[in-house]
Amino acid sequence: MSTDPMDEATEVWRALRDTLQDAGIHLTSLSVDPPTLPGSAYGIQLGRVAVPVAQKLTEVVKKHGGPGPDAAGHPVEEAQAAE
Repeated sequence: MSTDPMDEATEVWRALRDTLQDAGIHLTSLSVDPPTLPGSAYGIQLGRVAVPVAQKLTEVVKKHGGPGPDAAGHPVEEAQAAE
């Protein structure tokens, strides 16, 4: 991966776009979200989606998703960051 934050965000955006398309999901608003405050990081804007697209995304994530919530009901990634 690139060390330039914009290049890295673009690489992640492309990988996510391609992966979602392979799963039959097209997010029309998917884009790189530039930093809005000094010192903040780039993000990936998922945007607004139609209900059928959200249903398809839910199905794919449930079928192929990660470990799910921890014992307290928090997403595992969030729980690890809080430690």
